[in-house]
Amino acid sequence: MKMKRGLKGIASFMIFLIVTLPFYVSSVMAAPDTLTVVKTSGEDGVSGFRRGFDATKITVEVSPDPPRSVQPSQIQWVLNYGGNSTNPFTCCTQKSGSAAYTCVADGIMSPLTFGTYSYLACGVGCTCNPGEGVTTCRKETTITTDDAAPTVTSKSVSPSVSNGGDATLSLTLADGIGGDAAICSGIGTVDIMYGSILVASVLVNTTACTHSFTQTFSSASFPNGNDSLCIFPSDRLGNVLTGMTSENCLSFAKDDTPPSISDITLLSAEADVPINFVSAGTPSMRLKAFVTSSLYFGAPTVSATISKAGTQAATTTFSCVTAGSPDAWNCTSNSFSVAVDATTILDITVTAEDEGGNEASATTSIGVNVDTDQGQVLEVGTTVMRTINGQLTGFVTSKRPNRLYAIIAESGAGFAGNKVSFNLATGQHIPATCSQLDASTWLCENTDFTVSSTWGDSITGTFQGTDDAGQQVTPSTFTFYIDSEYPEFNRIVLFNEGPNNAGQTFFLSGDSMLIKVYFDEKPSTKDRQAGMMDDFNTMNATLDLSKVTGETEARLPEGCGFVTELTPLPEGESPPPELEGQWVCYWHITTPAHLLEFKVNIADALGNKPSPASTSWMKDVYVEYVDAVSGQSKEMYVPDGVTPGISDDVVNPNCWLLKEPLEANPPVVDAEIASIAGHNVWYKLHLDPESCVAVNNNDVRLASINLDPATCTGDTDVIQGAAIVTPSPNSQDSYLKLTVGPAEFTEQELRLDCALTLISDMPPRAGQDERRISQPEIENFTAIVRLQGIQAVDDALIEEIKNVKEGVDHGFMVFLDYLNRISMFIDQLCKIIYLINTINQVVAVVRLAVIPCQGIPFCKPAVPPIDGAARTTSGTFNAIVNGFYYVCQYNSCRYGFWYSDKLDDVYNNLANGANSALAGGFQGPRGRVQVLGQAPATGEPPNYPHEALLGNVAVWANPKNSIIMSLLMLCLPGIVFNLMKARQVECQYLQCLASEVPTGAPVETCVAMRAFGWCMFVYGEIFQLIPFSAFIKGMLGAIVGAFQSVMGIVGLALGLSCWLFSTGNPEDWVDEACTVIKLPKILQEFWDTIKGFRDAQAWGFGENSCDAAIEKADEVIEAHEEAEAAEEATMPPAPPAPPTPVG
Repeated sequence: MKMKRGLKGIASFMIFLIVTLPFYVSSVMAAPDTLTVVKTSGEDGVSGFRRGFDATKITVEVSPDPPRSVQPSQIQWVLNYGGNSTNPFTCCTQKSGSAAYTCVADGIMSPLTFGTYSYLACGVGCTCNPGEGVTTCRKETTITTDDAAPTVTSKSVSPSVSNGGDATLSLTLADGIGGDAAICSGIGTVDIMYGSILVASVLVNTTACTHSFTQTFSSASFPNGNDSLCIFPSDRLGNVLTGMTSENCLSFAKDDTPPSISDITLLSAEADVPINFVSAGTPSMRLKAFVTSSLYFGAPTVSATISKAGTQAATTTFSCVTAGSPDAWNCTSNSFSVAVDATTILDITVTAEDEGGNEASATTSIGVNVDTDQGQVLEVGTTVMRTINGQLTGFVTSKRPNRLYAIIAESGAGFAGNKVSFNLATGQHIPATCSQLDASTWLCENTDFTVSSTWGDSITGTFQGTDDAGQQVTPSTFTFYIDSEYPEFNRIVLFNEGPNNAGQTFFLSGDSMLIKVYFDEKPSTKDRQAGMMDDFNTMNATLDLSKVTGETEARLPEGCGFVTELTPLPEGESPPPELEGQWVCYWHITTPAHLLEFKVNIADALGNKPSPASTSWMKDVYVEYVDAVSGQSKEMYVPDGVTPGISDDVVNPNCWLLKEPLEANPPVVDAEIASIAGHNVWYKLHLDPESCVAVNNNDVRLASINLDPATCTGDTDVIQGAAIVTPSPNSQDSYLKLTVGPAEFTEQELRLDCALTLISDMPPRAGQDERRISQPEIENFTAIVRLQGIQAVDDALIEEIKNVKEGVDHGFMVFLDYLNRISMFIDQLCKIIYLINTINQVVAVVRLAVIPCQGIPFCKPAVPPIDGAARTTSGTFNAIVNGFYYVCQYNSCRYGFWYSDKLDDVYNNLANGANSALAGGFQGPRGRVQVLGQAPATGEPPNYPHEALLGNVAVWANPKNSIIMSLLMLCLPGIVFNLMKARQVECQYLQCLASEVPTGAPVETCVAMRAFGWCMFVYGEIFQLIPFSAFIKGMLGAIVGAFQSVMGIVGLALGLSCWLFSTGNPEDWVDEACTVIKLPKILQEFWDTIKGFRDAQAWGFGENSCDAAIEKADEVIEAHEEAEAAEEATMPPAPPAPPTPVG
């Protein structure tokens, strides 16, 4: 059984070999296939191109050798780059009547990005590996991916606006891949859209990468309006251009609406003004029409035909300008002429056609009259007109543009053509613009008329011209006055209207406050004033109360007027000149609880006003109050502003205590003088803080102190006045001033009992910000006035006067005065010698430059004769100077038996200490300026004697300036000089005691004046708290003097240059030049010194105050002695002495 099955298997294998062997032999022994690539494309069938997401399709033709059946599995393809595997073709079909086969590899779905890709197609007899070369049975084919749509590179449509007709679109399209314009799949179709309407769909189907063509279309079906005409091209792969941008769209509009014509008006030939009056004959005229046309067609073409009585009389064409919107036009014709009579009717037909061919026409009739009326000028005026002396007068200003106007009666053509003007005598022609006020009145004006400030006080001219029909108006002359001065703010006055504190000098919150603002309006022409009221009687003044009441807008006044009109005067009395032109305006406010700050804005009727910088916030005001004695209103200046505040709720606050008794100044009043001329007595009112001050942490200030004389009792018949004088509203040390007499006095003592009303400035309460004002506090006081006869000048004063007089009138002091005059004379001689020596030095320098050196500055030519003469003069003069040198040294306290090196050392230590203290002193090019100079090391005469005569430039320069320094230096001339100054100070003290004290001046005033004189003029400022003030004043005096003349300024500049650049070398050209520069000044000083010899004041102190003081002292002493003698004469005789007891 097993044997049988084995034989069957062998038999089957043999049969298989017999059947397959021919095939094997043919395959091994046959030649390779011949393979040809027919086409490579994408799913769209476009050869060589596909979209990136498409599949690739490869079609090849296979010719087997020998002929045989070709199976798809025998044909392979592979992407021709490394790493890819081979794939069989999809199908093979034998070509009809041929041994060849067509094989297709379809559905190659690999997505490809942009680029060109290579494939290998391989038949029988070839391997199919990437990178192998091309053979008969192995072929390479490529395909390019294309995902970009074509673009529109140029486009235009003509016409771009249509009334429904045809239009032609011109296009150029381009298709390229990756920026390469030469590689493309080709342009397929083009769709053209107008909005949502398909205009055309064009089949192009070209392999070219660019394509241009035109397409004509009809716009008849388009709606009226403007929309986008867009082009959407696609390539042969179906890539379509999308979106609507400027790259593929352009604007196209359709409008078949005809124009509309309205407002046909007859115009003057010269101006764009309507007319219905013309001059007789054949006048020229024009037409105007308003045309509305398409938004898209621009300006229309307009023409007109003018007929009269059915016969064409004229034709004209128009020019159009836009009337504010793209479809509105104002069209004006060229001028034309038509013969007219009294009344002529013109039939006018206007035709308009837009650029799209839409046309319309309109007809109207216009009546034309012949004008025979001549305009009459009723009034010529300016912005501001005032009736002065019964005549209407105009005012203008040079500060800003003015308004000129004329009112004309006219019933004819009118003045819409503005053919009138104001013709000034200066030659200016000011054009006018006219408008109709009513059927028979016209207003012609110019609102930009400027006046030159050089024209004087007035301008004159004539208003003239013609109406629109050419008729002349009646000329009218005018004169206007120029007022360019602005009103000046004068002052602000506040008045308390109560209800509780009416007429008082203080304000409590809630009081009604009247604010009066005064202005000065000074007219430029006498008796002519533009004033501060405008044509509507509104005052050109406002008050800014934003910091008072919080109002955001400045407030207009409640009333205004001239001060002279609002202030009643006695009958027959004229107002004072200073009130001429003064205005006052007033406002009312409720007193707020904080400081008052005002800003006033003012201008006159012409608009003249101060600059904004001068209208700043103002706190300084006046307070008007009612004097209780006279009942008259008075004003009190409040320099620190009025400080109203929230009223305190504490009644009768205890904040201040008046220190009594009050001390009178003077303590005694001369009854005889007071009875004739009256006398003032002053009392210092010292207020000590009381309990409310401590409770409020000492933060309480006196806000107001007031005295009502009507409440005073006592000797009010002889005490004529009582008033409080306060240096400032916040001062706590005020003064009571009593005016005694003139009256007959019967008592030696006068008494006045009064009450002070005090208002305190209180700190804010807890949790509040505003300070408070207290309720009034009453402080009673008594003022005593003591009266005496002529002996009121007491014995102590007389004794002091006698002592001082005896000192200043002593014979020794008179002798010292003569010695001092001799010393002053020697000083003048020394000064002259110094000046002559200086001139001599300048001559010695000038000798070096007497001959020009061929343009070389400051050269030194050899001039022996002149040089020798200069040296001879210098030597002779120096001998004279050296001979007189010691006299000058003695007299100037610089050399002698009173001078020693030891004293120099004392002074030098003082100078070094002062200079070292000036660590932050002035700096100059040559180092720190020393205020105190060193004393000379020896008493030897220097090379140039004038240096010793001049002394150091410092406070120490002249020891004679201080009696201390004169005593320290043992300088007899200085001691004499300062004793004379002391005598003058004592004489002034004597004058004060004898003249001022008897009339009420405190003796302390004379003592203080005397102490100041000794300090300043005798001891010397060097020993005072500010030791160098004299040195600084000397420097400032020199600078001020230099700037008082042109030559002084030049000399100051040259002197500064010499100070900066001088080397100190006498041979250096800069120092030589500077020496020459000083010559004019030295000569002038020399001349002034010589002239001084003629003046007696050069030998002393000038006006001698001692003679007058001694004379006055003698009068006072004599009067006092006479009064004592008279008093003794009236005294009863002394009783006789009792008899001496006997035994």
